[in-house]
Amino acid sequence: MIKPESNLTIVIPVNEKEEIVEQFIGFNKEYLKNYRVIVINKSGGEALREYADVYIQSSDPLHKARRAGIDLVLTPFALMLDADVILPVFYIKWALVIFANSKDTGAVSIDYHRLQGHLAFGQSVWDTEVLKSLYDWRIVKETKICECVWMWGKLNRKTKLNLRTMTLTAGHLKEVD
Repeated sequence: MIKPESNLTIVIPVNEKEEIVEQFIGFNKEYLKNYRVIVINKSGGEALREYADVYIQSSDPLHKARRAGIDLVLTPFALMLDADVILPVFYIKWALVIFANSKDTGAVSIDYHRLQGHLAFGQSVWDTEVLKSLYDWRIVKETKICECVWMWGKLNRKTKLNLRTMTLTAGHLKEVD
């Protein structure tokens, strides 16, 4: 399948119920059709196969699946996308405009409609080389740090690049009635 947009790859690690993934596809179909997609499916993601440029069946935990997907990205930008997120219209295009107009940007993020207390990594657009150089998150139960805080901290400490936050918000399918 030839995709019209070639500057961004969507990385989707999947460990969801099939019903959630079907809803995810319904809400995000235009993105899935227009950008390169890498799916790493642990559970529930079979329906994403038709949109995937790369489809991997894996039993790895989320962070290892995400790392495998990141390693396969060949485009300048990568969208980390959890399979239970509803992206707002124009998010990717506007994020890419931010990158084009701000050379000191390493990542662009948004938050959920319902306040989560942090910006979510699972819906963030990254400069691919920056992401590949920084991503080493693992579950750290002792500190109870989340992946987003870990990655934003690394971006801040290890580079001179910024996290840009858009005023857009994403929906979360587990909150949709």
